[in-house]
Amino acid sequence: MNIYLLTRSPDLSRSVGAMLRDQELDYQFESLTTVDDVKATEQPKGLILLDADMPGSECMATLRRLDRDLASYSVVVIVGAALADQVLPGFEGMRHLVSPFHKSDLLNSITAEGVVAPRGTLSLTVGRLMLNLVSRKAYVDEQLVPLTGKEFEVLQLLASRKGVTLSKEMFLDKLYGGLDEPEVKIIDVFVCKIRGKLKKLTGGDGLIDTVWGRGYVLRSPETRQLQQRAAS
Repeated sequence: MNIYLLTRSPDLSRSVGAMLRDQELDYQFESLTTVDDVKATEQPKGLILLDADMPGSECMATLRRLDRDLASYSVVVIVGAALADQVLPGFEGMRHLVSPFHKSDLLNSITAEGVVAPRGTLSLTVGRLMLNLVSRKAYVDEQLVPLTGKEFEVLQLLASRKGVTLSKEMFLDKLYGGLDEPEVKIIDVFVCKIRGKLKKLTGGDGLIDTVWGRGYVLRSPETRQLQQRAAS
């Protein structure tokens, strides 16, 4: 396995290199700076440890390059402890490694079976609905759902928390971060518009369920069927 650490931090490079040294793994490790550096190795596949300690726009640009140019590679995102509990746009489906981390955590990330997936990690799928987290577009049965930016963020948050009821206050916090927040009823407006657009492509199913007095939830088709049977 070819393992590449994408970082500009000499300290992180030394730390990861030291952790991997003398491990009984079949791998080649190299610390690089850019996606082009990885491409220059001309290796067909491998694992990329992506240091997310960079401006958000640069992170997304790097993800897009990885998705376009190195689709056969798996990706593990290294995040700081301050961001560990946040939903990072584009990173939701990826395996995370929270820094500072122990050697065992790093090795588990590298050797994990079925966890570090290549490019499917850049999307979220719930039944017929698929969200591409890089292009920020949503599809139902491969048909584009014409969402606005905020509508996509609402749907993305629901999909990343599949099966979990989210309050309107949680949506406001994630969408606006406490800055110039509108009234809470704006979430009802977003959800109503999203449902309307989804219904046109699903044959009448708005997909998002209301939990009265608590908020909204996006459930898997299997869970919804079980609940419908229990209610009948």
